[in-house]
Amino acid sequence: MQPPSTDPEAITVKAIPHGELEKFAAGCIKGSHSGRVNPISSARLHSQLHNPCATDDDIVMIAAMCGSICVGYHGLLPGYYLYGGTIRKVFWATTFFVAPEMRGRGVGKQLVEAILQLGIDFAVTRMTEGAEGAYRSMGLQTLGYHEYRQLRADKLRRLLPGAAPSGSTRSNTPSLLKGFLEVQSDTATYPAARRSLYAKVLRSIGLTETLLTYEEVEEIGDWQKNHLDRATPRFYRPAEVVNWMLRFPWVFSREAVTDDDRYYFSTTRELFTFKAFHIYEDDRSTPAGFTVVSILSHKQRTVVKLLDHCFHKREHEHMALVIALSCAKEFGADRIEYAGSLHRFMPTELTEQRLIKKQRRLFLYHPGAANSPLARGAEDIVLDYCDGDVAFA
Repeated sequence: MQPPSTDPEAITVKAIPHGELEKFAAGCIKGSHSGRVNPISSARLHSQLHNPCATDDDIVMIAAMCGSICVGYHGLLPGYYLYGGTIRKVFWATTFFVAPEMRGRGVGKQLVEAILQLGIDFAVTRMTEGAEGAYRSMGLQTLGYHEYRQLRADKLRRLLPGAAPSGSTRSNTPSLLKGFLEVQSDTATYPAARRSLYAKVLRSIGLTETLLTYEEVEEIGDWQKNHLDRATPRFYRPAEVVNWMLRFPWVFSREAVTDDDRYYFSTTRELFTFKAFHIYEDDRSTPAGFTVVSILSHKQRTVVKLLDHCFHKREHEHMALVIALSCAKEFGADRIEYAGSLHRFMPTELTEQRLIKKQRRLFLYHPGAANSPLARGAEDIVLDYCDGDVAFA
């Protein structure tokens, strides 16, 4: 079969509703010529078909077609937005891809234009610089930034024996390795220093409040969802959305993958898993909250990400970090990522030793109308770490 024409005049743009996504994906796979990438992986398709936020009429993909061949696509992920105490619909940008032979010919612009013509509240985060430029050129505005932190245990490597270049000194080694970490700087290995770091921070955080208990669960209960702040505009992930993510992931550990889809975006890591936990008060039966983390290993780096978490009492939020640190210690993580709002529980020594790095993630948006819920709430919105398809990856 010959490759598709690169004449942009031969391209048609199709809006694919949720109810037709499975049929569309199957048709693309059947019609693909050798080497063509598919517009969606089998795992992502299976997951999105179970999205509790989606209805059959929701547009979930914009596809650029050349005959029966998909040469570009932009995914849309229906989600929830809380405004004025009412749950509204928002659509997240997910995948955005144009076949290499079609780039520079306006195909990406056609895809974004088609989205903006839908009249939906549209949000984007975690994008490349090129994608950001394309979105801004089409009129998307800055919604804000979510600030988060990274606990960088991997920075301990530079403090260990042999890490400093010849003739240089590690002036901060004694205060950190001999003091805070309580290991011998002249014999410490990176795994030992890392374990010592997590153990010390756990002791510091875990004993600051009344001891709570927690247990790992397969999915979270719905007793938490009524305890969110319903007055402040925010993107909203109730129990059924979090559990959808837990049951239908679209990134997998390498040994668990049996799918050989020709799909542009990576769906495998050396390790990828979710862990969900219920936290209880002292009586071991009164719910205090829940926490979900992901553990990802890729390119010889393991990262624990603290995703969804919700607590009935603000003073119990430290347990989210306790759980993340416990997972990091178990899996030998090099980094932990957590919401900036939790930073108040971290020991100040970590910041002083530059083991904690402040990060922020940009959000762009385009309201469906001048008075849409997202437009009205944009100035007051609270941005969380876990939005769109970020949690899945």
